[in-house]
Amino acid sequence: MKGRVRTWCRYLPGYHALRMLWWWGKGGESRSLALLLLRRPRHLFQPYNTSTANRYPELFAFVRHQVADQPDSRLLSFGCARGEEIVSLRRLFGQAHIDGIDINRRNIAQARQRLAGDPSVRLHVAGDASVLPAASCDAVFALAVFRHGDLGGVKPAARCDRLIRFQDFEQVVTSLADSLRPGGLLCIRHANFLFSQTAVAQGFEPVLYQPACGSPVYGPDNLLMPSPAQVPVVFRKVPVQGG
Repeated sequence: MKGRVRTWCRYLPGYHALRMLWWWGKGGESRSLALLLLRRPRHLFQPYNTSTANRYPELFAFVRHQVADQPDSRLLSFGCARGEEIVSLRRLFGQAHIDGIDINRRNIAQARQRLAGDPSVRLHVAGDASVLPAASCDAVFALAVFRHGDLGGVKPAARCDRLIRFQDFEQVVTSLADSLRPGGLLCIRHANFLFSQTAVAQGFEPVLYQPACGSPVYGPDNLLMPSPAQVPVVFRKVPVQGG
């Protein structure tokens, strides 16, 4: 019932302005969120910070089985929030270098405090992976990043481009693909878009499927489309023949 009321309220005139004022008055994390939404930096998708450690144990275990844990391995946590995902990855990859990228400066500041004792972690404020060298990562995680919490609910929005756009999603996942070494793994989970509908997906093969997470799915035209029952969540970058 509470979810229905919240969904209906989103369509009331002035709802979003009042919500922003409420967050601003609360200060702290809520005020940071209000500032982020006011700035609307390029390539902002999920503005909310909801995250916990080890949210994707099966996915993490699959990647750990595929990727060696050694000093020259590199992982990217894209949309790392306050570092919870990096903490989970470190438990599985004790030797690898880990990069974290988040578009929210406050998130990165908190992640730096949490991970200050780990010299093999580097954190960046950015909206894509262009801050990393090309073909440098063995695995990239973009989990609950390419979505917006206000699109879901009892009645999903008919189109998404008032909040996020497929074209921006395609640009960012292309930068993630560029950061991967041949044979590297791209992990995308809880997204409002399908990686398979991007042009860059032609250079990848799906290697792990999981049940759809329930988030609404939008096509390249930014219109709501039927959600599949199963979705690929891990993709391997196919080495270029003769490369």
